[in-house]
Amino acid sequence: MPKINFNGTETPDTMPMAPTGVPVDFEVASMELGESKTGKEMYTVQLKIKGTEADGESIYHYFVEPSSNRKTQIAINRFAKAIGVAVGVDGVDSEEFIGKSGKMVLKGDTYEGRETRKVNDFLLLKA
Repeated sequence: MPKINFNGTETPDTMPMAPTGVPVDFEVASMELGESKTGKEMYTVQLKIKGTEADGESIYHYFVEPSSNRKTQIAINRFAKAIGVAVGVDGVDSEEFIGKSGKMVLKGDTYEGRETRKVNDFLLLKA
């Protein structure tokens, strides 16, 4: 059986985590329409961290019931403004988000006993 070589370097058992409470650069890797666990329409957005020791780490953010929930519509509008995508009264094609970059602030969270990160806020682009 072939040997897995770590090139003589010490290898940690966890990946570096993105910092919390400070602006972090990200790029939108994907945005897919699906269904929440409760059967509601939901967009799942994959955000790739850039420019930290956690470069390339994925953060997933969710927008539930975008067609009917006013709070979600406001959140999507803020997300769009943070990455420079214009949203009109008729909405926006989710494909326009892919590859766009912006800044966000993360917060710490725990999922199944493991430390994770969640989006706390998207920072609006300065005009």
